[in-house]
Amino acid sequence: MNTKLTVNGELIECFDIEMDGIDMRDYPDFVDAFIIGAFKRVGDEYVMLTDEELESIPSEECQEAARDYIH
Repeated sequence: MNTKLTVNGELIECFDIEMDGIDMRDYPDFVDAFIIGAFKRVGDEYVMLTDEELESIPSEECQEAARDYIH
């Protein structure tokens, strides 16, 4: 899954997003969903987001990503 996310206040394209905490009983809110891994493009390479970068993604964007992830 690829999508644009706000990382450290900057909107960037993220690739191969992995989610956790998705509970279908919480559909469509997914308030416990969070991103456990994703890559960003740096030049010609793909670099994994750091834990700090993952934690900076707003929870609303994590919830939206969870809705996209299940489809």
